[in-house]
Amino acid sequence: SGLVANWTIFDGMGMFAAKHSLELIASQSDNQVELIIEQTVEAVDFAYHNSLVQIGLLEVLSESMDFSRTRLREAFWSEEYGVAGTFDKLQFENAIITDSSAYLMQELAVNTSIRNLNRLMGEGEELKWNLTTSLKSPPKLGTLYDLQQQVVSSNLLVKNANLAKDISTEGVKLAQARMYPVVGLGAAYRR
Repeated sequence: SGLVANWTIFDGMGMFAAKHSLELIASQSDNQVELIIEQTVEAVDFAYHNSLVQIGLLEVLSESMDFSRTRLREAFWSEEYGVAGTFDKLQFENAIITDSSAYLMQELAVNTSIRNLNRLMGEGEELKWNLTTSLKSPPKLGTLYDLQQQVVSSNLLVKNANLAKDISTEGVKLAQARMYPVVGLGAAYRR
């Protein structure tokens, strides 16, 4: 029987490289969680605003259909009084048919956008929403330099890429640390 004890006093700075590498990996893991949350919020926000856009387009098509119906009534009256011909009336009837088919397609687009919003939020697909936010134009973007600085400072993908680069650098330092001599103490006891 025996007992052997080894104690490393100096491992060529490997412990510092390993510790820093683990700290970077922990930081990258935290950023991954934030990135997933950020992307989910962004996707829900995009789906919500897409639904608003689709509803706005449906309202425009509804107004267009009302306008075409009004013009068709006027064409009927004009034809009745002999001011316009059948061709004018047929043009407006064709416009109503075109507007109606566009309206039906847009209703489908609205339903699809709301279904996508429900899926992102984990709700049932049949749930209907009363979207109350009005559409606004996006804010001013600023200069290209300001946008680049903002992206570099706040974008989690960029931060994670920089952390991955730093982790690789620490891996190189860890490999280089193995080239240095190791100082250790050893003791053995035998019976």
